[in-house]
Amino acid sequence: MDAATTWTDLRGYQLHFAQNDPWVGIQPNSSHHVGESHARIWVSPRANGRVGSTLPAHSMLVLEAFVEPSGPASWIGVMRKVPGYSADTDDWFWAAFTPTGGVIEAGELHTCGNCHVQGADYVRSALRDPADGDTGDTGAS
Repeated sequence: MDAATTWTDLRGYQLHFAQNDPWVGIQPNSSHHVGESHARIWVSPRANGRVGSTLPAHSMLVLEAFVEPSGPASWIGVMRKVPGYSADTDDWFWAAFTPTGGVIEAGELHTCGNCHVQGADYVRSALRDPADGDTGDTGAS
């Protein structure tokens, strides 16, 4: 797996991927993603409705990071489950792109995995709804 293939496979994701309640639209983000106060999360059809359990091969999750909710995305993060990719990360491949597809970093990223290992099948979110007391640990990113 490589970043270029992942970016190509993402074309049109906003038309084909889903957003799941309560994380629909651009939401406050309290994660460790430096400088980004908001995020929007998309879930591929293979992963839709399955977050919180082991996701099937070829699942993808996309995080669009925003400095300001009314501005453009500052970068796009992707988790992609690739059979046989890495036993250390349950086969998750991570990539971070500029909004135009430039690769920021990609691969078996330990900065991603070290935090995401806390979630079910490495999927967790720091998107929170304080009104509901949501901790964000079962979100989709």
